[in-house]
Amino acid sequence: MVYRDLRSFLEKLEEEGQLVRITQQVYPEPDLGSAARAVNNLGDQAPALLFNNIFGYNNGRVALNVHGSWPNDFPDDLAQLVIHQTRPSDSII
Repeated sequence: MVYRDLRSFLEKLEEEGQLVRITQQVYPEPDLGSAARAVNNLGDQAPALLFNNIFGYNNGRVALNVHGSWPNDFPDDLAQLVIHQTRPSDSII
């Protein structure tokens, strides 16, 4: 399946129980770095994390471990999303 954008992919992860939303205020450092390290230590079944309240940023959001979650279907879907989003219209590829 090809996703329209990152937002639609995150919605699918949430439907599959592979996205954890964090609404508590966090600091860019050390909180986000620590969370990235901790979720990585959980292995290939670890969920993606979506932080919605970053100290010092109005309406800032950060998604972590998107590449490391949803191991059964993610790699092919990610490749299609990246190709669709980054390929110039006049590409020879």
